[in-house]
Amino acid sequence: MPIVYKLSDTLEELDITKNKLATEGKFRVATLHELEKGKSKSISFETLERILVTINKITLIEGKRKVVLNDVIDFYEDDTIPSVPLSTYLKTDNESSASPDIVVDDKDNSTNKNAPQA
Repeated sequence: MPIVYKLSDTLEELDITKNKLATEGKFRVATLHELEKGKSKSISFETLERILVTINKITLIEGKRKVVLNDVIDFYEDDTIPSVPLSTYLKTDNESSASPDIVVDDKDNSTNKNAPQA
C-alpha cells in the first residue's frame, strides 16, 4: 500500500496519547485507531487538518516541534516503502543518522536534502 499512515509514530515521539488528541480535536478515538491499523479506506481533508491543528496546539503549549502533513500521512511508490521508521533516517544536532542527506533543523523544523547554501 503506497499510502502510509505515520500518526502513531508521531504521537509516540511527541508523547501525545490518541485519547488526548481525540478529546482536544473533538473526534472519535476510533478514527485514529482506524488510521493506525490501515482500516480506513479514506480520510477527509477536514479530518487531516483537524489532526494537524490539534497536534500543533498541543505541541505549542508543551514547547515541542511543529507537525506537518508528512508526519501524519505519506506516499511511497510500492517498491520504496521504508522497512524501518522514517525517524531512523532523521537526525538532530549530535544524533547519528543512517543517511547523511537528510537533516532536520530544529530551529525552523524544515527538512533539507542537499540544499544549496546561501
